[in-house]
Amino acid sequence: MSKLFGTISRFDTTRGYGFVSTAHVGGEMNLFFHISNCVGFLPSPGHHVMFNVGAGRPGKGPQAVNVALASSEEIATHTGVSALAGTQEGGQ
Repeated sequence: MSKLFGTISRFDTTRGYGFVSTAHVGGEMNLFFHISNCVGFLPSPGHHVMFNVGAGRPGKGPQAVNVALASSEEIATHTGVSALAGTQEGGQ
């Protein structure tokens, strides 16, 4: 199963769930995730993550599972854009 990359768009700390936004062939997709599917981090909007798509609850559609923070190198490999692009280090 291949990993997808996205950004946490919303996370409700009280209820323990949120949404990951990711671009795909058909446009943008927002996938539900639960805190129990996060691997080793507390999610926050703006975090860049990698994840798999798994079956959601009946009638609810797919959800993000195995959600983990994505490193700068993984993001650059996935997008083809250096995490330093536009910064002083990356712009020189």
